[in-house]
Amino acid sequence: MVNHQFMKRRTYLINKQFQFRYTLLSCIVILMIAFAYAAMAVYTTNQIIGDVLISGRETSLREISILHLKQLFKLMLPFTAVIFIAGVYLTHRIAGPAYRIVMDLGEIGGGNLNKRVHLRKNDELHEVAEAINQAVADLRILVHHDRKQIEAIIQELQEIERDGSPSSLTGVQEKIRGLTRGFELGTPTGPAQVPTRAIH
Repeated sequence: MVNHQFMKRRTYLINKQFQFRYTLLSCIVILMIAFAYAAMAVYTTNQIIGDVLISGRETSLREISILHLKQLFKLMLPFTAVIFIAGVYLTHRIAGPAYRIVMDLGEIGGGNLNKRVHLRKNDELHEVAEAINQAVADLRILVHHDRKQIEAIIQELQEIERDGSPSSLTGVQEKIRGLTRGFELGTPTGPAQVPTRAIH
């Protein structure tokens, strides 16, 4: 059973530069929306009141409100489109790298330890990509080491077969068991899937 107590985050400012940048950006966007709405409300109100005064006809408060909403809606449409496009562009700097990392991790999980995560210069999550690349590089070194160990074991087995001394198999068995002792595997949570690709 998972201990949820250890999953609670006690520190909320993990990456201060990243979090402050996007918090500030969010505040700026909210202030821009509020300012733009206020400016449009004042503009449409003055325009409608001016038209009513010029026409000289009596206009009810309900009619003024409807005219105000119509004018405001016309002005809000292009502004909303600009905000939407800006939002897609800004979130793409996070969503794009996240998608790239997930795809690359799929290849790495399939056994391709030559894979590296490459992100664009202005993308976010560069620290995550660098950590993954370093972890894969370290794992590649371990695999190369184990391959050398396996080749040495194969040579010993060939010598044992040639010499006919089965008592030497004890030492070979210990070497085989020691190949994965440096890994912390835990308990499998599902059916094991053998990677389809390996390093070269």
